[in-house]
Amino acid sequence: MTGPDASSGGIPGGDAAKAVPLPTLIAALEASARTVRTRCGTGELVWRRWGAGRPLVLLHGGAGSWNHWARNIGTLMRSREVWACDLPALGESADPPEPGGLEGIVAATADGLDTLLPGARAFDIAGFSFGSLIGTCIAARGPGRVRRMVITGAASLGLPDPRMDLRGWRRARDPAERLAIHGHNFRTLMVAARTEDPDGVALHAGNVERARFFGGEVAALPITRDTIGTIEVERVDAIYGALDPVVRCDPDSARTVLQQARPGLRFTTIADTGHWVPYEAPSAFEAALLLSLDD
Repeated sequence: MTGPDASSGGIPGGDAAKAVPLPTLIAALEASARTVRTRCGTGELVWRRWGAGRPLVLLHGGAGSWNHWARNIGTLMRSREVWACDLPALGESADPPEPGGLEGIVAATADGLDTLLPGARAFDIAGFSFGSLIGTCIAARGPGRVRRMVITGAASLGLPDPRMDLRGWRRARDPAERLAIHGHNFRTLMVAARTEDPDGVALHAGNVERARFFGGEVAALPITRDTIGTIEVERVDAIYGALDPVVRCDPDSARTVLQQARPGLRFTTIADTGHWVPYEAPSAFEAALLLSLDD
């Protein structure tokens, strides 16, 4: 397959999206999106919207961008009004307002949602990794605004340091050497599969090199653990890869923390996947996500 499959609604999602070259898929999503900008410090926060229905806000992972959801939007837009932003200091969005850091990122994103989805219009959130933390903080900031939330690969649980072998890329002047380092980090952090994925590596490298905020320090703090039990939402569920290195390939450790903090939380483990579950196993991820949002 060389392009989006018209028989599946124009832009495929789920495992069908894996058959489409990633640059082709992202270009099709860009072309079909409505781009909206809200205030972010002295600049703008960039949002993309697809579809119609109950609003679903997608919050991407650290040092990432909206394209962390490239393989899922085609499915989700069939039944939802999907909003995906580049979080402040990431992707195309400007740096957050003062005081900067996590507080500024949460404030700018929450204020943007107040602009895009004003009044009493409740919305759902799906957060990946760092986006799970941001979603939790947004829900805590505005009780009643978030209806349901699903977190995927969340850190900030107070678990031991995963001690991954991530390598510095900034001093690598040779483009091939730098790309090789990004490839190593991609396979170490993001995915369990060891098959060649040059498009995935290129996407990861592009996101990381645009990033001006790296969430390692906040990932080490138990913010999600300490907040998730207090937020006023209808339900919170979690999805993790069975081989997620962020939780040392031990998702049951995250299950224990999250279910202690929020009894009733449904915890789904996706086999043979690492940290970036929406990318590695899009159909399984979407099924778990929609079950949590719609049952």
